[in-house]
Amino acid sequence: GNDSPDVTVLDPSGLSIGFIGHPGYVFDELENTYVTQQKLTFTSGDHQIKTGLQVKSSDFELFGGGNPNGSYLVQLDQGQLDQLAQAGVGSDLQPADLPADVQVLSYGIELRPNSFQKRQNILSVFLEDQWTVGPRFNLNIGLRYDYDDLSKGGGKQGDFNNLAPRLSANYALSDRSSIRAGYGIYYDKILYAVYSDALQFNSNSSDYKKQIQALIDQGVLPADTDIEAVTNEGNLVASADNVTYLQGPGPEELQDQRAGIFSNELRILNPDGYQNPYSHQIMLGFQHKASENTIFYLDLMHNRSYNLFRLRNLNAPAPYPIDPDQVLVRTPEEADLSRPIPIGSDAMGNFATIDGDLLRGVARNVVMTESAGRSNYYALNFTLQKERGADDYA
Repeated sequence: GNDSPDVTVLDPSGLSIGFIGHPGYVFDELENTYVTQQKLTFTSGDHQIKTGLQVKSSDFELFGGGNPNGSYLVQLDQGQLDQLAQAGVGSDLQPADLPADVQVLSYGIELRPNSFQKRQNILSVFLEDQWTVGPRFNLNIGLRYDYDDLSKGGGKQGDFNNLAPRLSANYALSDRSSIRAGYGIYYDKILYAVYSDALQFNSNSSDYKKQIQALIDQGVLPADTDIEAVTNEGNLVASADNVTYLQGPGPEELQDQRAGIFSNELRILNPDGYQNPYSHQIMLGFQHKASENTIFYLDLMHNRSYNLFRLRNLNAPAPYPIDPDQVLVRTPEEADLSRPIPIGSDAMGNFATIDGDLLRGVARNVVMTESAGRSNYYALNFTLQKERGADDYA
């Protein structure tokens, strides 16, 4: 059940024979959105002016991660395995059905299994002129502005330059045919997952902050990066030894491990903030009414998008060329030593050496979301639409 730990069960030979209890992951999001808007319309001659203001405020509570009830890796001996087989336990096996004295090989639990809350506020203003230029020609001219406060990220200010002009036109060639064209810039909001992931998979340990400072010193991050603003007390996983089955310590008992937990991947908020994704959208179309019940459309479209979100590993291994004369890949250990902040290992686990200090509360991969992706989209749509009318088909 959702209140139980997750348990990986091994047989006496070490072969995995079951995964029971909690599914091992949690994703529970609650979003409450409040929208206030006011729209006004004015008519003057051939012009119809529309204007509006909208404030959209969304309150998020995202509970995500692994298992807040702990994770056990256990191994049954032959007697315990035979006992379970004789009891006829099948696919409904629960963690409590295992012997209390089963051998626990490892135990881990999340240190901060709670929701990460943040409110997102978006302000939008628009002005539009629907102009009837002539009996056959209509022109629509508009301007829109959006501001999303999540764009601040770990920076000092948000993305304020989201001004979007729009223009569309429709010209009637005849009573049955017309051509239309349009161009506009369209902004998208900051994805909440970008922000929440950067908070959840983060750390504010002194070791991790020293790693971030080392990346700043190397020029990987901007010199004015505010380390306190980009880091957060995230949800790390702690472990405990010599644990009795189903009696593992809770997160409050293992908080002292936080400072020294090594992670394969941690994240930070972008110190430059986030740019809202936007696209240039261009359309050219032709419409013909073949009969009272049949309309034909032909539309050519092109979207060119910028500031798309992508993940960047700030501590990625150096490139490793492979060619026909060098087909052997390097080992993971060699790759770790080629990172901007090299990662080593000893009998106690992984570490980084920064300014002569051996630090264990660091990350192999330091990941950040950046607004640097681009895409192009082209489409030519043919549409034939027929209503049923007096016929037997549509």
